[in-house]
Amino acid sequence: MDEEIELEWDEVKRRQTLKERGLDFMLARYILTDPNMVRRIDDRKNYKEIRYIAYGMVQGEILCLCYTMRGKIYRIISLRNTHEKERKKYYEQDS
Repeated sequence: MDEEIELEWDEVKRRQTLKERGLDFMLARYILTDPNMVRRIDDRKNYKEIRYIAYGMVQGEILCLCYTMRGKIYRIISLRNTHEKERKKYYEQDS
């Protein structure tokens, strides 16, 4: 990796996600460096910032990461397991 990825997040939200989903925001680094990552802009609402949804491989599982950029820093918003439809998008992107 040429450039170190800098991450930030709300620590309370990180702990909540770890407790409820068993997923640590630190895993975002794997998604963001996955050469097969699928990313799109999250335009479901007007968030007053550009938000991205990314699907990537982490330890054999496809996870969904929501984040925004604060300069060169990735601000993690959420991390969760993917649904079947999302996994399909990840695997079929080269088809």
